[in-house]
Amino acid sequence: MTNDVLRILHISDTHLFGDSTLHYGRVDTTGALHRVLKHAADLGPLDLVIVSGDCSDDGTPASYRILAEAVGEYAASHGAQAIYAMGNHDARAGFRAVLGDGHRAAAVYDGVEGPIDGISDVDGVRVITLDSSVPGGKAYGELRDAQITWLTAQLSTPAPRGSIVVLHHPPVPACTPLLRTMELFNPDLLADALDGTDVQLILAGHFHHQFAGSLRGTPVLVAPGVANCTDPTAAPNVQRTLVASGGTLVELAATGFRATSFHVPGTEEDHVLNLLTRKQMAGIARNLGSPDWEQRLAEATGE
Repeated sequence: MTNDVLRILHISDTHLFGDSTLHYGRVDTTGALHRVLKHAADLGPLDLVIVSGDCSDDGTPASYRILAEAVGEYAASHGAQAIYAMGNHDARAGFRAVLGDGHRAAAVYDGVEGPIDGISDVDGVRVITLDSSVPGGKAYGELRDAQITWLTAQLSTPAPRGSIVVLHHPPVPACTPLLRTMELFNPDLLADALDGTDVQLILAGHFHHQFAGSLRGTPVLVAPGVANCTDPTAAPNVQRTLVASGGTLVELAATGFRATSFHVPGTEEDHVLNLLTRKQMAGIARNLGSPDWEQRLAEATGE
């Protein structure tokens, strides 16, 4: 920590593969990760590098080893600790095997495929990761009562410099139609747990574009994707994804915070990765979206 400012490189949605598979048949996500880290090489001293979920796309231990090596080397060169959170594309077995609890400890495993949550103290700032993934390959997020109980217990005593909560699914409404069907299903549970606590920031991913909002007054910062970026300016009846990457530098002080996002263009001339119609979005949401996906999609598309 320099001048009482905690400096964090926040990246998300790396969607790595353990082999040479290309994301959507086009994007080399390992190459995209290395481009983002190279672009951020001159950020100076950092305290944390946080990856807020969808670390892997295929869930293999090999994919997590690629991530741990690249991010770990970058973090070490900047004097930082690396912290990882689970996302809906991640597999708990592969995550546990390589990243443990996402902090510096091995994940406790009793044979039950439960959520992987973790906690670290970084220069007096408490960093808590919550696993918002839903088993069965669903894309929406949900927090369990047991997680909220654990979180409440952790936050019952203030940390010297406050707390940060990291989870994959942002606890705020999405800006695009398909993502509206894949939000955190129960954000009010999290809001109740954070009321009156020392949590200063919530960091999240999943939306694949930079976004700022708030959960009952607690700031929520969403990082752009590494594997690709969602285009929030697309028409309300389509979902457009771009070949691009980015990250966010977050600087947290006792008096407040500053978040500066940056973008790293893709290497292809055709920067549109895919364009989904409403019918295509409905097909995806039917299989992967939240139980109330039809209502959410109708509201998002103005129908």
